[in-house]
Amino acid sequence: MIIRKANITEWKIIQNLNAQLFELEFNNYDESLDIHWPDRNEGYYKNAIISEDYHTLVCEEGNKIVGYIIASLYIRTGERLPSKSSKIQNIFISESHRGKRIGKQLIQKVETWAKNNGAVEISITASAKNTDALEVYRNLSYEEYDVILEKKL
Repeated sequence: MIIRKANITEWKIIQNLNAQLFELEFNNYDESLDIHWPDRNEGYYKNAIISEDYHTLVCEEGNKIVGYIIASLYIRTGERLPSKSSKIQNIFISESHRGKRIGKQLIQKVETWAKNNGAVEISITASAKNTDALEVYRNLSYEEYDVILEKKL
């Protein structure tokens, strides 16, 4: 198993994996997700691979990409004091490769990248109903900061 920086020729593979993530999230956690978003946003994936403000890694096994992570740098503004921050935009591991600590390795590598690029914090968003993902993130020392509550009307 190899974890490495994605190259531009792999944008479509990452887009397809992201579409699987959207479908999984839609079917299990959030029916309000626009499952066609990945198909309409080719530029997002290409930019995430070539921009210096993004770090996109893939996990490859047997010449097949089985997972990826996209993280970005930004300046946090708003009601909190400004600081250079990082956000894990999305992460997905193929179902057949889950439980092998690939996600943990991907997250640790983007944390190192973020820190080396001046970020003082990193965040990730997960559905409150996705308890498996929340457990992984908590085990990596991620803590709840904001909690968003919704009510259907």
